[in-house]
Amino acid sequence: MQRTPEATLLYEEIRRLNVGLETLGRKIRAIRGAAQPRLRIGCIHAYSGAIVSDAITRFRQRYPDTPLYLQIRDSNTLRDMVVSGELDLAAVADESELEGLRGHRLASLRAVAVFPDGHPLARLQQVGLAQLAEADVIALNAEDASRQRLDALLLQAGLGLKIAIETPYSSTVCHLALAGHGVGIANPATAVGLEAAGLCHRPLAQWFVADSRQQLPALALALMALLLALAASVGVGSMTSGFRQTFLGWLDQQLSAELYVTPHDTAQGLAIAAWLPTQPGVRAVLAQWRTEVRVGGAPVQVQGVIDHPAYAQHWPLLEQRSEAWRQLASGAGAMLSEQLARRLALGLGDRLSLPGAAPLDVVAVYADYGNPRGQVLVNADWLRRTWPEATLNTLNLRVAGEQVATLKAALQQRYALDGTRLVDQRTLRRWSVEVFERTFAATAALNSLILGVAGVALLISLLTLGQSRLGQLAPLWALGVRRQHLAWLSLGQTLLLASLTVLLAIPLGLLLAWCLVAVVNVQAFGWRLPLQVFPGQLLQLALLGLFTALLAAAGPLWQLARRQPAELLRHYADGT
Repeated sequence: MQRTPEATLLYEEIRRLNVGLETLGRKIRAIRGAAQPRLRIGCIHAYSGAIVSDAITRFRQRYPDTPLYLQIRDSNTLRDMVVSGELDLAAVADESELEGLRGHRLASLRAVAVFPDGHPLARLQQVGLAQLAEADVIALNAEDASRQRLDALLLQAGLGLKIAIETPYSSTVCHLALAGHGVGIANPATAVGLEAAGLCHRPLAQWFVADSRQQLPALALALMALLLALAASVGVGSMTSGFRQTFLGWLDQQLSAELYVTPHDTAQGLAIAAWLPTQPGVRAVLAQWRTEVRVGGAPVQVQGVIDHPAYAQHWPLLEQRSEAWRQLASGAGAMLSEQLARRLALGLGDRLSLPGAAPLDVVAVYADYGNPRGQVLVNADWLRRTWPEATLNTLNLRVAGEQVATLKAALQQRYALDGTRLVDQRTLRRWSVEVFERTFAATAALNSLILGVAGVALLISLLTLGQSRLGQLAPLWALGVRRQHLAWLSLGQTLLLASLTVLLAIPLGLLLAWCLVAVVNVQAFGWRLPLQVFPGQLLQLALLGLFTALLAAAGPLWQLARRQPAELLRHYADGT
């Protein structure tokens, strides 16, 4: 049966007539009792249980000498009673017209699914629309505003309800659901006090996402700080780890000799080079000559190496022409460090002009990390012919492992070389790594500091938001959600928002890492590092970001879990 528009108009007229007669009778009774002042209040049936009882208890504790007059009616009747002056105030549903009255929204409660304990839906923490569409439903009347909103959501989802019973009151829905007639959709306030009788309440699944979305404006700045902190950590961490891995690989290639000798001068270097072949265990003496010239207004190191297979095996070339080492040995070619090649804008096959020397073909470009000056690698004999003033800079010795200590001691005694001029491969590598680690130790500390600041910002935001949200969480407690469960829900929301922040921070951090290695590093140092992604490091930073959010949320959640029910309701009342 469906009510026609004409029947609706007739019903409204009859209702208004009955209301007028009832109002006249109430007026007469009110005049008789007007000798004693009292507070006249009214509320709908949904709030007539524990919520009103608790409010009356707190009112009487504060104003024990003021009597109360309470009316439990439907929203339209309560509105008419306020209009006629029979009630001082009333709590009504949002479908009531408030024309000519002063209204204030106390709360916006989301409907809950109610069913007896032991129902299959009791295993769920939240009830989705799909589960609801499969059950026999006890619903409010079709004219109810909350019912209309539920029907609209179902229509958008392409679902429908199997209505078993319709009733105008949420309290009736709860009692029918408790009796096993189906799953009810009710105002959460009516469920208060029915848990002991075996009634279960579950919020609809949309609340979790909707409430998380509602928190975003208040947490936006803190989450943005966390996003930037994580992105900076990912970017700088990827750049640093990539540089470390590249540097160590380059260092292992460069440090191919077992012993490195830096003579006091060229004469001593030549004497050592002549003496070394007579010593046991010495397999090769790789002399390196050096001079310095100016190219393009900047100093450039010109380093000469002898023709030996060790260089071709261990020298780290980034790009090279075929037969590059043969051309270098013939004196017709030169190899450039990456930073010098970028500064002079030279590539393979280009001609390099050095002061006082014939042009050389660029046959290779090599990595030279840590050297602030540009460097040119040429043949040692060609270098000495072109610049006779070149000095013997270093002797790299290939020595049998068991003879390193003996030869080192002999060199120290014979040529008075201290520990800075005579270094074995292991010591030199350790020194290089220590310098590298010290250089980037501040970076790790800065990353931790940035994450700490973001965590403090998130903590302050959560503390502030936690106080303001007590009034919003109190109705959820009223619908049967335990305080501990509320805390877990809030934790889940915080971790959900933090997880989304982490997911956004990772690609942003990788983009930052690319900018650092491909743009900033090239402009600052002249060399470009390969972009490397470390999944373990990304996972570690993601977990660290979630742990930061967890620590920030721990305090507010602990306070929420320990809130007393009366305090929750008091915050709800004060906030409304």
